[in-house]
Amino acid sequence: MLAMGICDAFLSLPEQAEADLRAGALRPFREYTTTPGVVLASAEDALRFNLYHEGLHLGSILAQPPLTRR
Repeated sequence: MLAMGICDAFLSLPEQAEADLRAGALRPFREYTTTPGVVLASAEDALRFNLYHEGLHLGSILAQPPLTRR
């Protein structure tokens, strides 16, 4: 089922992000300002923002089935 695959992928993001951070995969980090103006000054900032951002996607995806059943 496609939806379960998507959910599994989203649910694995925090563990993968933590592993990448611990392994130094996000170093060196160059400061970045997002389109809405959020300044990401460190790898930790970027990680927090990314997890929030991906959560928004997950919420949108999970909201779809009730809309399509009408």
